[in-house]
Amino acid sequence: MEQTTIHYIKEAVRNLENCQFKKNIIEVSRPLLKIMDILNLQDTNDAAVFSIAFTRMADGNYTNLSDIASHIGCSPIDILAYTTVLSRLSKSGYIQPNGRRVSNIIMQDFGIDDVVSSAIIENRPVEIKANVSNTQLSKYDFCEAIGKAIIEKTIGVFRDTLINRTAKLEDECPHLSFIRNLKALAPDIEDRIFFYDVCYDTFDDRTFSDLYYTVSHIYTDYKIIYIDKRPHKRPHQCLYEDCHPLIKAGLIERLGHWGIILTHKGMELFFEDDLSAVCPSLKWKDIYKF
Repeated sequence: MEQTTIHYIKEAVRNLENCQFKKNIIEVSRPLLKIMDILNLQDTNDAAVFSIAFTRMADGNYTNLSDIASHIGCSPIDILAYTTVLSRLSKSGYIQPNGRRVSNIIMQDFGIDDVVSSAIIENRPVEIKANVSNTQLSKYDFCEAIGKAIIEKTIGVFRDTLINRTAKLEDECPHLSFIRNLKALAPDIEDRIFFYDVCYDTFDDRTFSDLYYTVSHIYTDYKIIYIDKRPHKRPHQCLYEDCHPLIKAGLIERLGHWGIILTHKGMELFFEDDLSAVCPSLKWKDIYKF
């Protein structure tokens, strides 16, 4: 009797338990190769991650990298190499993020796509087409991802972490015209990170960015944004002296000594067609106009 996909998934998950991808490699690989072939996956890593996620779905659970590490018996550090697997499975439509995407993929929960799970349960061929629109971030989700990446302490304190993550997100969002327009005004990615964070603060139920909070989290806590490309002036000094590149570009301005806001030019660049709907909610806008 021909074995079903579920049979191979059960066998794979059983063999993957505490295997650390080192022990019993032939025994582990045999069902994974079958799953890879049946589902037309790229490699056995895809098959392994998918199998664990499918089994957890059957128990009513979502799956993240920590769940996969726990099942395989790897440390969270070891499993980081499989972030690309989760990203690939998500983009190809086999798994879906649970709710809104978060900036830290380690913390992102995934579930199995309904079309995929139904086909496997009914032992039918899996035929899916990745919905590209589902993988595209809106400008608001994009800035939220950057803003949350800045304050998530689990990311660490290394400069390259945030910069590489931002560059990757920018590359993944060619549909966001405001990023292209910002690059023309702010060629340094460090400045763009700062602008994205001010945008996030603007629409995230706040009316301005707290200057001390923002500067301390970006420039002091992370120690990442500037490497003295601008001689003799640190970022906080540039902000207080109104000579920061974003201020000179007319995109942000200080609100006294304690706040940072988008200028009208900055709002036009970010909000684009949404500006007329957003402006009435921005309390600093035209506060002295009668």
